[in-house]
Amino acid sequence: MKNSEFIESITNKESFIDNKNFEIEIITPIHIGSGRVLNRGLDFTTSDSHTLIYNINKLISAFGEQQSFIDAITNGTISGFLRENGIPEVEYSRALNGNCDANDLDEFISDGNDNPFIPGSSVKGGIRTAFFEYYFNNNGNGVNNDYKRLLIRSKTWASQRLQEKVLAPKYKRDKIFKSAQNADILRSLRVSDVSFKNNDLCVVNALIMNLKGNDGYDYGWKHLPSKRTNRSMADATSVPVVALKPGVISKSFKLSIDEFILKFVSTKEKNWERFSEILNDHYEDLINKEMDYVEPLPENEETDSIFNQLNYLIDEVADCRKNTANGRVSWIQRIGWGSGWTTMTGGHVPENLLNDVRLQYYLNTNRQGLRYPVFPKTRKIVKGVDNELRMLGWIKVTEEKES
Repeated sequence: MKNSEFIESITNKESFIDNKNFEIEIITPIHIGSGRVLNRGLDFTTSDSHTLIYNINKLISAFGEQQSFIDAITNGTISGFLRENGIPEVEYSRALNGNCDANDLDEFISDGNDNPFIPGSSVKGGIRTAFFEYYFNNNGNGVNNDYKRLLIRSKTWASQRLQEKVLAPKYKRDKIFKSAQNADILRSLRVSDVSFKNNDLCVVNALIMNLKGNDGYDYGWKHLPSKRTNRSMADATSVPVVALKPGVISKSFKLSIDEFILKFVSTKEKNWERFSEILNDHYEDLINKEMDYVEPLPENEETDSIFNQLNYLIDEVADCRKNTANGRVSWIQRIGWGSGWTTMTGGHVPENLLNDVRLQYYLNTNRQGLRYPVFPKTRKIVKGVDNELRMLGWIKVTEEKES
C-alpha cells in the first residue's frame, strides 16, 4: 500500500502530496564517504594534476590468470605491474582532476551503477538542522528553559529528547502518536537521492585550520602525526578525499511534502516560499558565524581567500532569495564531511549555555575546565586548482525550470 493510500485509509481524507523537482549546484567541494579507503599503488595512482582510479574488475578480467598480476594485487603494486608490462593505465582506470597528497584516499559514495550520488537523507538532514533551529528559537513550550535538563549524558544521543521536544511537539500531548517519529514535523518531507556523473568528481586535499594563542586571534595548520599547529600550510597534514567539484549540477531529484501530515502534526510552514526562507535564514546566519571565526585572524592571502569565499556564499543566498521571489524555489545549505559541529541537528546551543554544554560533554576541555575560548576551533579547508581556499560542504538547491 502506498503511503498516500495508507493516510487516506485512516483519515478518510484525500492525501495531497506536493511534489517538486529540484537540482543541486555544488558551490564548494562535497565529500560523502562510502566507508572505503583507496590505497596508492593498489587502487589508484596520482600525478601533479590528476589521479587515476583503477577499475579492479576490468583488470581482473584482463589479467586475472597471470601470476605476476596476482602478486601485484597481493603486494599492492598494480601501478608497477601496468608500467612494467607497458599497459596504458588510462585504459583500466578513470581520471579525476586533482592530485592525492597521501597514500590513502577516501572514496565517494556511489550507487549500483557506480555513479556518485548524494543520499536524500543527507539533504534532509541539512533541512532538519535549519528547522530545528527555527522551531527552537520560536518555541513557546519552554524548551529554552529546559535545554540543559533535556540533554542526555551520552554524546551519541545527547540531543534526542531535545529534538523530540522541538520537532515533535504533539508527541505525548496527542495520544494518537505512538512514537516521536510519527509526530515529527519533518515526517512530511521526503527527499529522493541526488545523482551525478563520474566526471563530476575530483580529488581534493583537506587541511585542518586550527586557532591558537590564548585569545583565538591567531591560527596555523595541523600536522597530525606531531599534533602540532604550524604556521606554513606546506607543513600541514593533507586528508585527501574524492569530492564533487564546484560548479557541477545534479540530475533532477524530487522533494515531496505531504500537506495533510504537515497540517496534522504542525499546522505551520506549508508553503514552499516559507520553507526556503527558513533555510536561507539559517544558513546565512551560519555563514556570518564563519565570518566571525575568520575576521579576527591576521590578514593575509589565506584569510583573505577564505573571507572572499564566504562573501561569495552570501551573494548566493541573495540569489536564492531572488530566484524564490521570481517563482523558482531556491536555498543554500551545508552537508557532508567537513561541514562541522554547527551543522548537526542539536548543534545549535544558546550562546549563554555553550560553555556549560562543553563542560558537560568534555568538548575541548581539560581538568582545569575549558581549554580554549573559541569552539569549535578547527575548520577543514581545501585549496582549489585556482588556489582559492574553500570550506567544504556548500550546495545550492533550486527548483528545476519547467520545460
